[in-house]
Amino acid sequence: MRQALTALPGWLRDTGLITLLAVAAILPGLLTMPVLDRDEARYAQSSAQMLESNNPIEIRFQDAPRHRKPVGIYWLQAASTGLISSAEAREIASYRLPSLAAAIVAALATWGAGCALAGRRTGLIAGALLAVSVLLASEGAIAKTDAALAAACALAFLSLVKVRLAADTPEDAGARPGFWAVTGWAAIAAGILIKGPVAPLAMGSAVLVLTVWERRWDWWRHYLGWRGPALAAAIVLPWLVAIQIATGGEFLASWFGNDLAPKLVSGHEGHGAPPGSHTLLLGLLLFPAILALPAGLYRAGAALAGRSGEALPARILLVWTVPLLIFFELLPTKLPHYPLPLYPALAVLAAWGAVSLPAQPVWTRFAGAALALVGAAVLSLLMGALAIGFDGPVSAALLFALTVMALAAGATTLWINAHAISAIAVLIAAALVWHTGARAIVAPQSEGLFLTQAVERELEAHALLGPDTVILSTYTEPSLVFALEGRPQLLDTAGLQAALARPAPDRVVLFDTSRAGPEADAVLATLEARACARHGVEGFNYSRGTHTSVFIFRLGSCPPSEDTP
Repeated sequence: MRQALTALPGWLRDTGLITLLAVAAILPGLLTMPVLDRDEARYAQSSAQMLESNNPIEIRFQDAPRHRKPVGIYWLQAASTGLISSAEAREIASYRLPSLAAAIVAALATWGAGCALAGRRTGLIAGALLAVSVLLASEGAIAKTDAALAAACALAFLSLVKVRLAADTPEDAGARPGFWAVTGWAAIAAGILIKGPVAPLAMGSAVLVLTVWERRWDWWRHYLGWRGPALAAAIVLPWLVAIQIATGGEFLASWFGNDLAPKLVSGHEGHGAPPGSHTLLLGLLLFPAILALPAGLYRAGAALAGRSGEALPARILLVWTVPLLIFFELLPTKLPHYPLPLYPALAVLAAWGAVSLPAQPVWTRFAGAALALVGAAVLSLLMGALAIGFDGPVSAALLFALTVMALAAGATTLWINAHAISAIAVLIAAALVWHTGARAIVAPQSEGLFLTQAVERELEAHALLGPDTVILSTYTEPSLVFALEGRPQLLDTAGLQAALARPAPDRVVLFDTSRAGPEADAVLATLEARACARHGVEGFNYSRGTHTSVFIFRLGSCPPSEDTP
């Protein structure tokens, strides 16, 4: 077996290992986590409706237009579900597969950039660190846009690396800067179709800052040929024109006015945080690469100060990370996943520091060890708190937490003693243990955390839903819509009161008790008087941050076995 592996080309061994690490980190959580509120459920439900309606142009959540993001992720999710499942099955794993594939692409593009900038060992470490990082692996198991955006930005970063390096080695016949320039245009276009302006912002800011820094722009010529822009236009414009026609010109105005603009002026939807928040979270979300980041930053600084042959790789890494990080820190709206597009460069920077660790000052080792230990401790505490607070498997959480901490302690000891590769291998193992424990076992088994699943089980246990049963709900989380195949009518208290006044066949009413007030009390009294059966579940609504109960009322005819209130 070892001889067979040795006989394989080095690039194949590297990419195979990185792919396996990504799958090992992502797949367990992808298969076990219930559908998550709110974004994942909205994306998955809208993709299911795209399949059901055979309409690949318009994006809708139930009857409402969803003009929050472009169509790219919906196409990917609808395609994967159509290939291996069906819209009716409501199997969330099929909608998550594009994120898994995108995370692998992001890690492999990072490997390519690391190899080009600093050699094969740096590329392998960078790709492996990104593949198992907390943020990328978590997003790779969720049916959202962010892993796909990370893949597009990683490919754009790889394009920038290849094109800029080729400008200093024109004699290298294998550099193919024209090909990589076209690849960069395609990656930016794919990023636009997935999440709008983030990919062009990342590439544009990096190119602009690098040009000003170096005071040269001759390498731009590869990006100025007609093939790249033509390909980008062919990717973006057909759908953009079609959706503008289909919506009477409303899509762009609604997208900008209701989604983009509010994020630029305030903490949109309560997601505000002070500048510095993203940097502070790197210790957790970049784990395990955070171990080597201080060493990478030191090496980049030394390369720039010494004007060595390493100055160009340092400039490229910094122009991709620093401007984009400053933008996200200044942006009033902050969500933890926003800086993911700069993680490929951070992973290369960390790997670059790791391969030169013995030659660096000892403080870089202690700084990296401290950051890694704190990150491991916080991640372990979060896993334990999840199990304790939400009826999860406490013993399993404790076992996984202790294992993570033991591996982190071993890794940091090796790191302090300058055994960089061994330390990184052990800390990667710690990350895999955490992903398996937290995301594949502890969180899915913390039943108090997933209120929609409790409601669904209660409906099934008492056979409350028939094919023609109308479902009215003041519990308005999108996961309920996805779980019940788009059937629930999501209402506020006044809407429910109006609906109850209208004659209808058999109905099931889901009443969220967190909706307090005289009007809610009156509706609840009406339901209590008219229902032929009542059940209930309790849990934590993490979208609202509140504990609540959902009462389940059946109005109309009830089977003889039903309990009456």
